[in-house]
Amino acid sequence: MTQKKKELHREVYKFKTLERAWRKVRSSGLQSSSVETKSSIEDFDKEAFTNLSRISRELKKGNFEFKGKAALSKKKNKSTKRPLTIFSIESRIVSRAILDVLQKQPSMEK
Repeated sequence: MTQKKKELHREVYKFKTLERAWRKVRSSGLQSSSVETKSSIEDFDKEAFTNLSRISRELKKGNFEFKGKAALSKKKNKSTKRPLTIFSIESRIVSRAILDVLQKQPSMEK
């Protein structure tokens, strides 16, 4: 792993990065029309510090795995369907953390 990749990896698993990502995922999830999503957000929130600490450790050790919660087919238009995977809250947080870290990079600026 190059030095730059190591630095980016460290930035992603920092607790403050994950906490910032969690706040965004939480805000979005609580606005969802899905009862299941809201419930998952609320459950995660009860032990947010513990859950974020666990995610941070898993990322640091290289043990984190993205998990899809459910696969659905959603109508794209009248004749075609598209697959849709609903990711776990943990996966959403890590995805958001990665996005946030990458968007701070000079090469990713608009």
